[in-house]
Amino acid sequence: MIDNHHLLRQVIALNANPYTGQRGGLLILGGQYITAEGFGEDQVTIVENAVDTAEFRQQLANVKTTDIYQALADLGWDNQDRIGVFCGSLYTNKKLDFLFEAAQLIHQENSKFRLLILGGGPLEDDVRDFSLNHDWVQYVGPMFGHNKATLLKLSDLWLNPGLIGLGILDGFCAGLPVITTDVTFHSPEIEYLEHDINGLMVSTDINSYATAVSNLLNDDEVYQNLKQGALAAAERYNIEKMISNFAEGVKQCLNAS
Repeated sequence: MIDNHHLLRQVIALNANPYTGQRGGLLILGGQYITAEGFGEDQVTIVENAVDTAEFRQQLANVKTTDIYQALADLGWDNQDRIGVFCGSLYTNKKLDFLFEAAQLIHQENSKFRLLILGGGPLEDDVRDFSLNHDWVQYVGPMFGHNKATLLKLSDLWLNPGLIGLGILDGFCAGLPVITTDVTFHSPEIEYLEHDINGLMVSTDINSYATAVSNLLNDDEVYQNLKQGALAAAERYNIEKMISNFAEGVKQCLNAS
């Protein structure tokens, strides 16, 4: 409950969704939560939370074809392979066991499918063991800068069946359709995923997830549409737009006073 909301003229919300929670002691509110508390939609400004992606976008733009071929050679793969990438922290809410099982089903359906895993965390040993036991899986640990940009550039899909947060912006910047599930513990940035526009939201069922990925890899027209949708989302969700939205909310507040 927002106390004394009748005294406030304008509220700035992180996203449009009904999310409410905390980050580092800061209360985070979603637009739907705020309007449910009695605020009119004209009193709520959605800032669309983001980070500064300019540097990473430039790093992606600087990746050369020769960089991609060298990285593929280092991985033991080639440009005919279809690569799903997981990039993020390795912990329980990322549903890595789910990803591993789904990936095996995808590979059974499409022998050219490869799984690339970037990141570090408590489940590193599990990830390393899985990669060592499957020759079509590579775990490369945490990656940053040009190396991270190159590996995302050579990938086809962003696979994360578990918690989605601000990392979704990296996927969009690289033009990767984001494939996740409808778990209940996503961060508010899940709002940026538009089903059949820039990615897919699949039920929390391993067979359904694997089928969705396999179907997408077999339908280039749909895949290219989602890829363009991801790039369009990268243009929308960035720190510049967030600052502009925040400033507009402040101006509306001042004008209402």
